Amino acid sequence: MKEVVFISIVFTVLISCNDNHSASEQILKNFDSVNKSLENTNEKVLKSTSTLYAEFEKKFANNDSFGKISLMKPTFQNFYRFLADIKREFIIACGDSSGTTVPFESEDNLSLTNNFFFKKKSEAIYLFPRLKEVQNYLNAIAIDSSLKDEIKAWNTFKLIEEPDGNESSKFMKVYFYSVPPVAAITILSKFENDIKNFENKVLSNCLK
Repeated sequence: MKEVVFISIVFTVLISCNDNHSASEQILKNFDSVNKSLENTNEKVLKSTSTLYAEFEKKFANNDSFGKISLMKPTFQNFYRFLADIKREFIIACGDSSGTTVPFESEDNLSLTNNFFFKKKSEAIYLFPRLKEVQNYLNAIAIDSSLKDEIKAWNTFKLIEEPDGNESSKFMKVYFYSVPPVAAITILSKFENDIKNFENKVLSNCLK
């Protein structure tokens, strides 16, 4: 449900852009606020997950099952680095050489998003397959059947139904075509938030 609400916000921004040729200042502020909230939440989930890894190692270090769990950490760390690299590259393309924050004057520049995600060859072209890869990995290591069902039903991919062409291309158009840069960054943070929460749930599930 949260994903549906989130995507509806994206479409609101797109309508605003089409009607006014630029996203409204208030909507952009809302996206920036949501992104900061997601980043704060991601940090909290990360701390919780680190604690769970430590608990798991202490409890099952001499158990064969620990081998599978120990591989989780580098797998997810690599994925988060991948997302961070995309964000940094994109922010640099938007005009901030430090790769820290989308400049105010670039927040509603749709051409910057389109150039980066659809014209410039960047790591972003691997976003869809990497998300699917992580989703499949989570499903493989989850123990509880209800959690497996939740992972399989992850709404990030609900809009990719019976693709009549390239799945990845269709995914990118749904989420990033003509989207303001500040919204694109927020979408990437939302994907990170989803994966971090699933990682935490899987660990908690395995500890029971």
